[in-house]
Amino acid sequence: MSANDTLKSWKTNNLQDYEFLNLYACRIDSLMCFNSSNNKLIGAILVSNEFSYTNFSDGITIFNGVRIKKNWYFFTGASIVLPREYYEKDIHTPLSFEKLHEIAMKEVFSGYLKKNLQGKWEVNEDFFGSITNYDAYNYPYSTQDSYDKSVLKLVRANWENRGIK
Repeated sequence: MSANDTLKSWKTNNLQDYEFLNLYACRIDSLMCFNSSNNKLIGAILVSNEFSYTNFSDGITIFNGVRIKKNWYFFTGASIVLPREYYEKDIHTPLSFEKLHEIAMKEVFSGYLKKNLQGKWEVNEDFFGSITNYDAYNYPYSTQDSYDKSVLKLVRANWENRGIK
């Protein structure tokens, strides 16, 4: 399943941890960073709050993926709230996806990308360890297999709890 298909599925199935997809205009950022083994990715979900006239912020949610036994599993990480007053004068107009991408390049991807000796951007492998070395509660994993089991347990729990508030 592709990353975009995953977001559509989360939204359609009303998964509890991903309710924001039904509340705001969301788009996966065009930049996806893969590690050299092509089994981990870090991306961003751009969140434009175009539907609420009482909230004057937009956001970015970290989007992670891991490949386990040839299948990709996606999940979100931390979210960054972006008060519009920091980025534009009109706080009533949502930040554009182009502006959200620009902010993601600086605030999200700057740690995952680095310039090599030739001055070209490349993926910083060191940051991918944070995806599978610890879970959301900072439990360390000693093996890839133990991490894989944890991700599959989380995915199963999300689907079992869909639509439950």
